[in-house]
Amino acid sequence: NMENRNTVFTSGSAGANATRLTIEHGGDLNIADGNLKVTTKNASSHYGTHTSTLSMSSGKHYAEVTVESTQGYPAFGVCDVESAFTDTSWIGGLNPAISYYGNNGKKYVNGGSAATYGSSFGAGNTIGIAVDFDNLTVEFFKDGVSQGVITGLTDNTEYFFGGSEFDAGSGVFLWNYGQKPFKFPPPDGFQPLSLAAVRP
Repeated sequence: NMENRNTVFTSGSAGANATRLTIEHGGDLNIADGNLKVTTKNASSHYGTHTSTLSMSSGKHYAEVTVESTQGYPAFGVCDVESAFTDTSWIGGLNPAISYYGNNGKKYVNGGSAATYGSSFGAGNTIGIAVDFDNLTVEFFKDGVSQGVITGLTDNTEYFFGGSEFDAGSGVFLWNYGQKPFKFPPPDGFQPLSLAAVRP
């Protein structure tokens, strides 16, 4: 229920790419640089969860997020648009959701426990997220290197791209949905998340 979320939208043409949206109830995220740079609140029990404004439920989509700074607990991925977002919800705990956790490189799939996945990541790293609704998979890239394909997307479900800075500490994350060239090329067939691609 979108009405009770504290939202920040930007105006743009129908062909514009996805922009940032804060879905924290308290509005405790700082949003800058055309709504693409997110600074999470430095407070315990505040997990800084944020998402794209546009959702997706079909096709193949790609986004990148660069970690400018972190206290060591960033997580990125995709989550159901109907998730119950609170100050203490984080993308790794949502269901349906698939995420990649920087602290230890573990994956979280649909509210399950942490599972072995890829390399840890932190400040200076760029994480690519390739979402494939044809095969119901998500593939994460660390600085252009695949960390592996994860199955578990739910069919007929709308997802956002999103992230969190788990627990105490602040993170600064710079998202790119295709407004500028990606640092690392998307896999073949994957498109930026844009109104044109999502709502033809």
